[in-house]
Amino acid sequence: MRIQQSSHQGCVVLTLAGRLDLAAAPQVQRDILKQLAQPPPAIICDLAQVEAIDSLCAGVFASIRHPALGWPGTALVLSGARPAVADTLVQHGVMHHLAMYPSLDQALANARARPPRLGARLTLGPVLTAAAAGRQFVGEVCGHWGLQVLAEPAALLAGELVTNAVVHAHTALELRVELRGSLLQVAVHDQDPNLSGLLAAKDGTGRGLGLRIVDQVAKAWGVRQDGAGGKTVWCTLELPPPQAGTVGRSRRAEIAPPLTERERAVLRLLPTRLSHREIGHELYVSVNTVRSQVQAIYRKFEVTSRAEAVAHARHLRLLPGSTPTDPWPSHPDEP
Repeated sequence: MRIQQSSHQGCVVLTLAGRLDLAAAPQVQRDILKQLAQPPPAIICDLAQVEAIDSLCAGVFASIRHPALGWPGTALVLSGARPAVADTLVQHGVMHHLAMYPSLDQALANARARPPRLGARLTLGPVLTAAAAGRQFVGEVCGHWGLQVLAEPAALLAGELVTNAVVHAHTALELRVELRGSLLQVAVHDQDPNLSGLLAAKDGTGRGLGLRIVDQVAKAWGVRQDGAGGKTVWCTLELPPPQAGTVGRSRRAEIAPPLTERERAVLRLLPTRLSHREIGHELYVSVNTVRSQVQAIYRKFEVTSRAEAVAHARHLRLLPGSTPTDPWPSHPDEP
C-alpha cells in the first residue's frame, strides 16, 4: 500500500492507494498516529484509490486511540471510498465511530463540524448523590459538544432518570448520553428487569414526581428490557435548527438525487424500523444487498445515519409523514 501525505485547508490528508490488507494495516495506523504528534484540526483518509479492503482490517481506523483524537480535538474522517470498500466498512460498523463522506471536498467542508454521532457514559452506584453526579456529567458533556442550549433540560432529565433507577432498581447504573443526528438521547441502564417500579413512577403513585417531568420535558421517552437482563429507560431532546450562516455541515441539495428502483424500494422500508435482514426478507434479497443499497442512499443524500436519511427523504417528499421522534433501534446487522 502507498500512502501520500498532503495538506488542505489546514487539515492533513492521507491518500491511500492499493489494497488494505493485514500487511498494510500497521503502516496505516503508524502514519495516522505520526500526524497526532502535532495534532491538526482533522486527519482525512482519502480512500478513493483503495482497490479493496480485507474484512479483518475494516476496524483499522476506528481502533486507533490517542488523547488528541476525537471531537472537538482532531477528527479522523474517511472519504471517497469505492462502493465495495464502503460496504465492507459499513458492515463492520465503522460508521458508528467515524464520519464517512462520498468525496474529499465534502470531507474538507465538514472536517471541523460536530460529527452526527457522539457518545459518553458514566457508571453510578445506587446512592443519594447519584442524581447530582448525573446532572453535572450531562451538563458538562453538553458543553463539551457545543450543545449548551440543551444542557439544562438534558441535565434535568438525567437527574429524574437516575433518581427513578436509584429508588426502584437498587442496582448499579449506567448513564448514557448519545448524539444521534438531530436527537440527543439521555438513557439510564440498570440491572433490574422489573417494570413495576417504573410504571408506578409513570403514574405518579411512587415517590416524588416520577416520570411526569420526563414526559413534559422530553420530545419522546420509553423503556426497553435488555436480553442480558435489566432495562434501559431513555428519552430524547431535539437539537435546535442551525442558524443561517452557521459554519458546519454543508447544505444538502434541495432536489432529490436519482435513485435506482432497488434503492427506492429499500428507502420505503427504512421508516418501518425493520432491520437490514428483515428488509431483505421483505424484498427477497440478501442482507448484503440491502446494506449496499442503504450505503448508496447515504452517499446520495450526504447523510450518515438511518434517521437522517428518512428525515431528508421526507423533506424531499420522497416519503410521506414526519420525522419520527423515538430513537432507531439497534440491530446487530446494521450501523
